[in-house]
Amino acid sequence: MRAPPPLSATVLLLLASLGLSGGCTPACTADEELVGDQCLPLLDESDADTDADTDSDTDADSDSDTDSDTDADTDSDTDADTDSDTDADTDADTDADTDADTDTDTDTTPALTIESVQRGLLTGGVTLPDVIVTAGPSLDGESFFVQDSGGGPWSGVRVYTDGWTAPVTNGDVVTLTAVTAEYYGETELQLVGTSDVTVTGRATPAYVELTSVPADWEPYEGVLVRLNGLSLTSPADSGGESETSWSVRMDDSLYDYDAVHTDGTEFRSATGVIRYTWDSWRLCPRYSGDLLF
Repeated sequence: MRAPPPLSATVLLLLASLGLSGGCTPACTADEELVGDQCLPLLDESDADTDADTDSDTDADSDSDTDSDTDADTDSDTDADTDSDTDADTDADTDADTDADTDTDTDTTPALTIESVQRGLLTGGVTLPDVIVTAGPSLDGESFFVQDSGGGPWSGVRVYTDGWTAPVTNGDVVTLTAVTAEYYGETELQLVGTSDVTVTGRATPAYVELTSVPADWEPYEGVLVRLNGLSLTSPADSGGESETSWSVRMDDSLYDYDAVHTDGTEFRSATGVIRYTWDSWRLCPRYSGDLLF
C-alpha cells in the first residue's frame, strides 16, 4: 500500500483552525489539556485541595404521621324553640282625667261690714254704710255700739268718739267713716268728729238669744244679745260691776242698773251688748227694759 500523499500546507492550516491535527487528536490550547479525546481547562495546581467530602447523609426520616383525626362531631342541635308568645297586651288605659278644677276664687275686696272688721279682713281707714246703732251713747259720752243690719255673731262693734258725744240714738241707721283699732283686746272703730257719722234712717236692731253660756264669747263682742235666766251673784263693786250666773260681769257703762238691782236678783232675761274690757267679758244693759223679771 502506498502511503498517502503528504497534506498540503493549506490543509494543515484549515485543520489547525478546526482544532484538529493531522490525525484525529484535537489540538488543545495552552490553557487546556487533553483528557481522552477532549480539551479541558487546566486546573489551578496551587489549589489542589478539592473537597471530596460529599455528604451523602440524606435524612430519610419523612414523618409519615398524618393526623387522620377529623372531628366528625357536628352539633346537629338546632334549637327549634321559637317563642311564639307575642304579648298582645296593649294598655288601653287612657287617662281621661282632665282637671276641671277652675279656681273660682276671684280674690274680691272684703264686704264693707262690721263682720269684715271683726274678722280682720278690713283694717285701717274704712267706710261702713247702713249699720244700725244698738246702744248709746254711753253715760260718759265717749262711745256707742253699732252692728250689721242682720245681726248675728261677729256683727257688732264699739265706736269710740274720744270725748265728744255722737248725735245718734238706738235704732239709727248710719254711715261711718272710721279707723279700725284694737284697744286692750277690744276691737274699736275710732271717729275723729261728728262729720264721720251720718244718720240715714231708722231700723229695729236684732239680737242674738242665748240659752246657755257659749264656749267662747269672742264672736259676740260688740253684739246685742239676750241671756235667758241670769242672776246677780255679787254686789256691785266700786266700778259698778257685778258677777252673774253667766260667767260675765254686768256693767253699768250704758245704764246704771246697780242703783236698782242688788246681789241675788234673778232676771228672766237680760239684754245688752257684750264688750271686753279690763280683761273680762261684760254685759251692758241699755235701759231698764233690758232687765226682765
